[in-house]
Amino acid sequence: ERGRDPVRLTRGRGRNSAPACSPDGRLIAFFSTRKRGDGPGLYLMRVDGRRPAKKIANVVGDSLRWARVP
Repeated sequence: ERGRDPVRLTRGRGRNSAPACSPDGRLIAFFSTRKRGDGPGLYLMRVDGRRPAKKIANVVGDSLRWARVP
């Protein structure tokens, strides 16, 4: 929410990068180099942080962009 202090959404030693909010503002996709749990890849989570991030692909990169799928 605008005007609020930043809130930490992830924990651990992995590097998280290239965050991108979904068009409806409910989700964040990001790349992570985490070594524990599901390992490095593309993750998705709710912006409210109420649920842990879920790995959705075994890919890494340096930029993300949401696209509409017909």
